[in-house]
Amino acid sequence: MKWKFSVLCLCLLLLLPGCANMAAEAEPAGPVVDGGFRYTPQEFIDIINEAAENDDSGKIIKFGDYVESGESIWLENGSTSVLLKLEENEAGMLDDVRMYWATNFFDLNEQYTVGYYCAQILIAILPDRAEEISEDLSTIFEAGSGTVEYTFDGVHVELMSAQGQNWFDVELAE
Repeated sequence: MKWKFSVLCLCLLLLLPGCANMAAEAEPAGPVVDGGFRYTPQEFIDIINEAAENDDSGKIIKFGDYVESGESIWLENGSTSVLLKLEENEAGMLDDVRMYWATNFFDLNEQYTVGYYCAQILIAILPDRAEEISEDLSTIFEAGSGTVEYTFDGVHVELMSAQGQNWFDVELAE
């Protein structure tokens, strides 16, 4: 089981340094704008799916389109091992990103996809902190269980992993 998490960790560590710099250059300072992140939920899906399309490995499985706040968004391959939930505020801006996955899946593309999307979520929302956060995420992925929490710039980040169930949450800090 540790090798699965090692794949995830490798994905995170390989992606973050270059991508975080590109995202930081392309986006305005500060992840929170007018009570939400700087994206609508569909814009966010488009950003992470576009990054997946640009990945040369051919292993990334894209997510489906956003439907409604809090509704499950599944991978386009029909897998039920990984899901994404996005919530929006009253102004229609994204204010919570949650990804859930089970570690008992055997599809290496799904494992790679989870690591990739964890990195993309951090890069999109907290590009200046993505590399720092990824180090603790990697430790938890390798161990197979644990919890880590951060609060930076009005954003709360949490990863929980226990008994094969995983939850990655990036939301507005209270």
